[in-house]
Amino acid sequence: MNTSRSLPRLEFKDANKLRDALLSRAKASTFDRSLFEEYLLSPNAFPATGPVRIQEDELLDFRKGCVEASEQAMNSSGDFKAEFDLAVGKQISNWESMAGSDFGVAAVWDFITLVLLPDLALQRFNLPEDDQSENRTARSRLSGGNRRHVLQRLWKRHVVFGSQIVGARILTEDDYGSLLERKLTLEHRQLARKVAVKVVNSGLQGSTRRDYTRAVTRALVQMSGVVQFSDSDLDHLDHAVDHADSVARQNGSRPIAIDVVIPATKTHALPKARIR
Repeated sequence: MNTSRSLPRLEFKDANKLRDALLSRAKASTFDRSLFEEYLLSPNAFPATGPVRIQEDELLDFRKGCVEASEQAMNSSGDFKAEFDLAVGKQISNWESMAGSDFGVAAVWDFITLVLLPDLALQRFNLPEDDQSENRTARSRLSGGNRRHVLQRLWKRHVVFGSQIVGARILTEDDYGSLLERKLTLEHRQLARKVAVKVVNSGLQGSTRRDYTRAVTRALVQMSGVVQFSDSDLDHLDHAVDHADSVARQNGSRPIAIDVVIPATKTHALPKARIR
């Protein structure tokens, strides 16, 4: 289905109430059908103008797909969080054609997370049962629009890097965090993909790889103060990333060139590979 739909929003005060309840365990971390219908029928759930409103059964079908993806991750022999991110992220990405630009609205993510998928959000978040804190990090993971949002970040991965790179599992959780939490690489997809290639090509692992990635992105951010980046000028981006790489090397990270092939493409992850 390719027709864009208007997605439901959750008002700020309601989002705060539900978030507090979830984090304090005052509300069971399960899907509440009556609560879902209540907020879906709220007068402020949809904007007055815009595309056709999404139907209740369409939202429930999306929930069903996400639940099945989560169960698939749970039954996998691999790391649950990594499998969850891949499987549920794919469901969210596939749904984007229906959501259109509404995925850029924080209140939409509040509805998806706190009303439609609260059980999956907490399952992935893995908040300890005895945690009664008002920790800012905990709240941010359930806050629509927050850069660390437990579900929205899965959508951002596909938007910025594409399904091929995400599906190839060549980037780590730390890689995604370093690249998606920077406005520069979040807004410039080709730049982010070239940095990703450079990171994979580094041959580094663990904390050394994390420090290297941060050093490269930090150098690019510093350059952005005097250099204009454009995703249409790939050669310029190559030179910029190469320069950032040299800065990172000077700071102590010593990348080792390797050759990684991204599945389903003819692109090799070499220093100047172009992932379009």
